[in-house]
Amino acid sequence: MGNLIPDIMTKRILFFAFIIGFYSSIAQPIVTLQSGSTTSFYDNLDAAITDAVAGDILVLSGGTFTMSDTLRKGISIIGVGHNPDSATATGITIISTNIIIGATSDNTYIDGIYINGSIIFPYNERSDNVMIKRCNMFSLDFKGSHYSQYDSDSLWPHNTSLIHSVVRNSLNGGGSSYMILRGNHFNYRVQYMIKGGIIENNVFFSQGVNNYQTVFNEIRGFTIKNNVFYTPQRLDYGNFSCSNAPCGSYSNTIVNNVFVADSSTIELHNGISILHSNNMYSVTDIFVNQNGIIFYYTDDYHITTTSPGYQSALDGNDVGVYGSSDPLKEGGMSVLPWIAEKDIAPATNSSGGLPIYIKVKAQEN
Repeated sequence: MGNLIPDIMTKRILFFAFIIGFYSSIAQPIVTLQSGSTTSFYDNLDAAITDAVAGDILVLSGGTFTMSDTLRKGISIIGVGHNPDSATATGITIISTNIIIGATSDNTYIDGIYINGSIIFPYNERSDNVMIKRCNMFSLDFKGSHYSQYDSDSLWPHNTSLIHSVVRNSLNGGGSSYMILRGNHFNYRVQYMIKGGIIENNVFFSQGVNNYQTVFNEIRGFTIKNNVFYTPQRLDYGNFSCSNAPCGSYSNTIVNNVFVADSSTIELHNGISILHSNNMYSVTDIFVNQNGIIFYYTDDYHITTTSPGYQSALDGNDVGVYGSSDPLKEGGMSVLPWIAEKDIAPATNSSGGLPIYIKVKAQEN
């Protein structure tokens, strides 16, 4: 995929920009715009986006930002992270509004942000190869529905990736074409994704929506593997039909998943055969520590060494978010190096110097 993930040299440039931004953010949150070799600073996210061009990188300090305008250019927006336990030195990065990704935003990359609202793709506004990584959002919404299947997908976003993120409510994929969902936590339903893709190494709590107590709704053409379904609900309706259009989920391959529910939950085809094998049912021994039925930062989603899901994925790793060749990083920090600890003296010492202690950590991606 052609996302604007910074390379090693860009990371170094961003790191120094982030340090400068950190000092500037003592009074207020700051946005650092890296455009080629030019670095600029803003106290307003919308202004920084207006000045950015495709390929630019925006680094957000800890603090709260708003985003009023629809994004219509392919840029990277990177915060310090969404996990409050891992960002105690700087505070997490928050966008208090929705993030709306409109047409011509190909290769947009969003990382390390807690979003009070949703990430929204307006219907029939195509942007390809968008990657959302290590974010926590209310919902992900492509604004389509059951009736989207009547429409051509030529104007739908293609190749959208959601990786290592938390979706506190639902994912509405109606109006999306080919999606990758990897290493995420979903509190509620995933629905209307009918153009195929990959669903792997996620955790589904799925509390249902209204009267529809299912994990999925109209999921078609997906490989669904190495996930944990931490819910007693079935995957989708059994023998459900509509009078005006095809309904249900079908043409999926479902392998190597762990289910709390029994094998009857696999009903996911509405009369059309599916491939399912090597799934584990009625499993009670799964996580090291899980106290609720939705995602909590304080819980530990590593698979226990005694669980059937331990080292049982197709690649020999664990099922769930800490498996695969691209496991969830501890603390959910963004691609940026981050300040793990800081201690800045309130005044200069007798020699006129300002004592400063900063401990920095980094990860590869």
